[in-house]
Amino acid sequence: PVLVKHYKVKLSDFAALTAAFKGQDLVISTGSGGDFELQARIIDAAIAAGVARFIPAEFGHDSRNERVQERLPPSKQRALVIEYLQSKAIEGDIEWTALAVGVLLDERLRSGDLGFELAWQSATVHGTGDEHFAATSFERVGVAVASILLRWEDVKDRYLYCSGCSVTANEIVRALEKVTGKEWT
Repeated sequence: PVLVKHYKVKLSDFAALTAAFKGQDLVISTGSGGDFELQARIIDAAIAAGVARFIPAEFGHDSRNERVQERLPPSKQRALVIEYLQSKAIEGDIEWTALAVGVLLDERLRSGDLGFELAWQSATVHGTGDEHFAATSFERVGVAVASILLRWEDVKDRYLYCSGCSVTANEIVRALEKVTGKEWT
């Protein structure tokens, strides 16, 4: 059985982070990935604690894509984290695997961040609405992370792409209309 430990520490406290990571084989960072300094501190604390493996807070768009970086500035910070991990892996300090999954569709639909207002059954569609984008669910992210852990030697020190689907805003509107039984504005 896998033992998961949950610690609450101040992320600004390097010593507390290092102590929390002592004896761990793996750290999966799930916090905000758009803060290079924070992620680097977490990585450094994991290395100081002797953690062998690290999965960074990537779990979104392909942050290494320059067009994504232009549209979503935190992606540039996440890309720097990947570069930092690559340099640490070359030095033999830690192994890593990063996972780009696209938009976390279930979360973004609930929050309204994609422009779909569930309560009002309305949508703001940018562009033509026929532009495809990568999307996935939290469940699929969990399955992907579990798969990474089972096949670590095959995927270590790599950047993986694992979206659940390619979808358009218009396809989402049609699906929401079908589910709600109402025409959306």
